[in-house]
Amino acid sequence: MGGSLYTVIYLGAIVAFFYFVMIRPQQKKSKELKNMRDSLKIGDRVLTIGGILGNITKISDDTVIVKSGDVKIEMAKWGIGSVENADDKKDNTAQNSDQNDVEKTEETKEQE
Repeated sequence: MGGSLYTVIYLGAIVAFFYFVMIRPQQKKSKELKNMRDSLKIGDRVLTIGGILGNITKISDDTVIVKSGDVKIEMAKWGIGSVENADDKKDNTAQNSDQNDVEKTEETKEQE
């Protein structure tokens, strides 16, 4: 009788371990992706799961139109892998501007 109780406890511990280590994190990641895809806006810069970078020009229920260069691609929302919002882009532009200022200052010092 005591041996079967330990077996049940052991199996329960294994199931709990796999739930908290494998299943729960995957569900959390899936939920975050769904929220990201549901909050897409026109003008967002996106990276598709196929590696295409572009800006969203139109959004419908299950599809988006992504413009990359001169090409417009209609694709399913689930094909969007990540989003770079316009706010993030402004921050990156400011950082790049600061970096360019530093490089120009260094070039000026070298010329003197």
